[in-house]
Amino acid sequence: MFFFIYSFRMQKIPFWIWLLIFLTFGFKGILLLSVIGMVLQNPEVQGHLSKIFKKNKRRSATPSIFSSFNYNFMNWNIKTTLGVFLSAAVLLVLLDGFTIIPVGQVGIIFDKGRGVLDEPLDTGIHLKIPFWQKITMMNTQLQTYTMSGSNGEGEVYGNDSIEALTKDGQKVRIDMTVQFSLSSRYAPRVYEEIGIDYKDKVVRPASRSIVRKVITAYTSKELFQEETRSAAEATMRAEMKANIEVKHLVLNDVLLRNIQFSDIYLQAIEEKQIAEQKIQKAEFEKQQALIVKERNIIEAEAEAESIKLKGEALRQNPAVIQFNMVEKLSPNIKWGILPDSVMPLLDLKNMQQ
Repeated sequence: MFFFIYSFRMQKIPFWIWLLIFLTFGFKGILLLSVIGMVLQNPEVQGHLSKIFKKNKRRSATPSIFSSFNYNFMNWNIKTTLGVFLSAAVLLVLLDGFTIIPVGQVGIIFDKGRGVLDEPLDTGIHLKIPFWQKITMMNTQLQTYTMSGSNGEGEVYGNDSIEALTKDGQKVRIDMTVQFSLSSRYAPRVYEEIGIDYKDKVVRPASRSIVRKVITAYTSKELFQEETRSAAEATMRAEMKANIEVKHLVLNDVLLRNIQFSDIYLQAIEEKQIAEQKIQKAEFEKQQALIVKERNIIEAEAEAESIKLKGEALRQNPAVIQFNMVEKLSPNIKWGILPDSVMPLLDLKNMQQ
């Protein structure tokens, strides 16, 4: 803006020249015109230009149309205007005559006469027709598109996870990442048929539709299993590959990052697990009781068998019964052997005890 104001006020360049430069070359032309105008204010540059125009005047026999005006002022005004205009035009043509394609991108050429050209520009410096051909950069590196329920994690702010219904009618939300790239060979066709926003026009709608379709083939219980998730992810990858490669995009991978179930379903699962644990506990206690019962039966049978054997032995030896009876009557009785002539004295009081 400073250059524009300075040049407009001090260089005496007509306003229509500024307008013509702006409409033709834009702000780039205004800037160059201002710089060139300031250079032409240098006395040495003005001296050289004056000599050139004086020589041309002597060679020309045609009377000047500015003879009735102050020749020096008008002559300098024309010289400055033409010099600035031509210099700006040459510089702008040179600057707009080439383009630089950075690494990882290709340049799509739009020609005003032929439209989008089939051959893209690779990395490096390339020439083009100034102001006739326009170059648009397109990324050919690995790109990712994430749809997530966490804020700031995906391409869209907020909860952008994919809502789907399982085979048994349960709602789930899927976090997913798609890795893909643009084929440099078909980049001009993508630019012409889809545009530069192919993520929103192709990748996003295709991935969301395929996820909803695949999830309907599995029940909620199956999606809890890691093997089932891997199978679902493989199916999504295959269908996604077929879908976007028709649009000349190359699929690298599909990552099924998370499956979130509804709170009601998770609560039901938790209650079911608690009930199953109670059943397992009751079954365990039942098994323990059976074990105790069997042990008691075995002990009782062993005791009965012992009693049976003992009874048979007593029947065969009746004297043993009398001995046991006497032994139980008084455990304090002390036994001894006396001669036949000695009369034993018994303590009947102790025997009764």
